[in-house]
Amino acid sequence: MSNPLKYIQEKNVRNLQKKATPFDGLPPALQNRKTATLVLKFLNMVQSVDMFNPLKYIQEKNVRKLAKKSDTSFDRLPPALQNRKTATLVLKALKKDQDMPALVFEWNEAGFNDVLIAPGFRNGVAGQNKAAIITNLTTNGATSHNGVVFTFPNGNAIGAWVDQIRVNIPWTTNQPGVPNVCTSVTRINRITEYDTGTPSTAFDLENYPNVFF
Repeated sequence: MSNPLKYIQEKNVRNLQKKATPFDGLPPALQNRKTATLVLKFLNMVQSVDMFNPLKYIQEKNVRKLAKKSDTSFDRLPPALQNRKTATLVLKALKKDQDMPALVFEWNEAGFNDVLIAPGFRNGVAGQNKAAIITNLTTNGATSHNGVVFTFPNGNAIGAWVDQIRVNIPWTTNQPGVPNVCTSVTRINRITEYDTGTPSTAFDLENYPNVFF
């Protein structure tokens, strides 16, 4: 403490030393107070996004990107869109079909396995499966992206698809005592610029729960 100024300046070096235990000593470069300060700032910045699990941080990159495009945070995205594979599909689909709305399905496998002796078929009836719903979607103008994300030519096409469900695939509707075919359905629209009327890069997310009611 004979040099108070030096003691204050080296505060962050000592703090970094504490974080570095049980390692013996800091590398010479980290004994530099400016370097130690930068390292501490970086660690404080990334600890909220789990940077101490680098693989997880990299894997969740597209979830964070989707959240940013939707003007929300990671933890406020619909649970289905917090899945990194689903988020990646959404970004790829809407990059390819830029001006089109989309539906994202979180399939519920229990809804297709409610009869033990007929796994994969809703109500135990052959043909009443997920593949039949996907075929119905594509027949009615949707483009399938791995059977999870479906883009449509426009909003009217989504409405037309919903309207024909009870006629062509009535078995998909929610049934008392039987698990639903989907846990959730999320509609994604690309936001249109108010002044120019052109699509922006931002997304609007909408819970779309009544599809199979």
